[in-house]
Amino acid sequence: MKENCRKKLKGRNPRVSKGVNFCNKMRIINLANLSEKEFANLENKLAKHKTLGQVLSWASSQPKSDFLSQIVAEVVIQDEFTHDCVVPYKNLFLVYDTT
Repeated sequence: MKENCRKKLKGRNPRVSKGVNFCNKMRIINLANLSEKEFANLENKLAKHKTLGQVLSWASSQPKSDFLSQIVAEVVIQDEFTHDCVVPYKNLFLVYDTT
């Protein structure tokens, strides 16, 4: 594994996940103002999602009451390469920026 895959973010912002492992972890931002405990719990659940397929597999394995039946509620097209996938989860909206 390359050393830059283990790079951590410096100057911790409580709204951003504690560390970003660019090979295994995505960056998660706490725009819902969750408590540190709630955010850490959510971060642990989401941190290994690298593809939309992984998101859908994870969502399918969760209690049905946590999601809408279609899981992805909306896809917002930003440009020809970038799409935001909106996934309602419990009382939150998870937004995955995909390219």
